[in-house]
Amino acid sequence: MKLGCRVVLVLGLAALVLILASSLESSTVPKKSKPSSLAYQDNPYQYLYGNVVRAQVFRHGGQLFTNVEVKPVQTYPMFSQFVTFCDNQEDKLDFTTSEPVVLVYSRIMHRQDCYELLRVDVVQKARQVGSSGY
Repeated sequence: MKLGCRVVLVLGLAALVLILASSLESSTVPKKSKPSSLAYQDNPYQYLYGNVVRAQVFRHGGQLFTNVEVKPVQTYPMFSQFVTFCDNQEDKLDFTTSEPVVLVYSRIMHRQDCYELLRVDVVQKARQVGSSGY
């Protein structure tokens, strides 16, 4: 065999090895890697914006629950939504104001029958602009 044929043959084999090696790296075999930090893909909280009509504390199976009736803002006037929270949550709810509130609670049930109420924020109406425009 001539020297030129050998060079072409060696270069061809080297190219074939490189092609096969690169295709083996991208195989579908799962790679084990440790995540550097836990990142949520979805918001873990649920929000309910409306006026609290009533809250009823009751005991079931030795545990306290608070059932809250909310009239969501900008919905049909006869529509009410009921949410059951764990424990007695009446101290977080203010019935003296007519302002709507935002109830922030966990999206996943804390226990089997109730959600964990995290916070209640009062939404105040925007101040009207005076006659001077300021």
